[in-house]
Amino acid sequence: MTPEPSVRLVTQVFEAFTRRDLGALLGLVAPDVEWFAQTGAIARDGAPYVGHEGLREYMEDIGSVWRELRVIPQAFRAEGDCVLATGRVYARDHHGSIIDSPAGWVFRIRGDVIASARVYDRAEDAVAAFDGCAT
Repeated sequence: MTPEPSVRLVTQVFEAFTRRDLGALLGLVAPDVEWFAQTGAIARDGAPYVGHEGLREYMEDIGSVWRELRVIPQAFRAEGDCVLATGRVYARDHHGSIIDSPAGWVFRIRGDVIASARVYDRAEDAVAAFDGCAT
């Protein structure tokens, strides 16, 4: 079974993120993308990363906040212009503290690019947000 195009797009985003391939990532998102991530809660007082410049800043913040950051999506669900991914996040900060926890992501698609992405530190919060997004 071939995954829907929106799930393939989100999978490509995860792959580009894992490689820290900013060029590939920018090719998958809208120029005005809004990206809400836990890294922003630490580095930017919770402000989202906006646009391509925002994603450049996000990748820089990842290096300044985390010694290691891995996202491990395990399941996907798509409905309308929304995609839900659930899985795990593994992170180690520069002080040695470790996070290894369930996580969720909700992506909104516009055309053939990501218009917004939000990371949740609780998968059930992502599921609730997806249910609201998909209606």
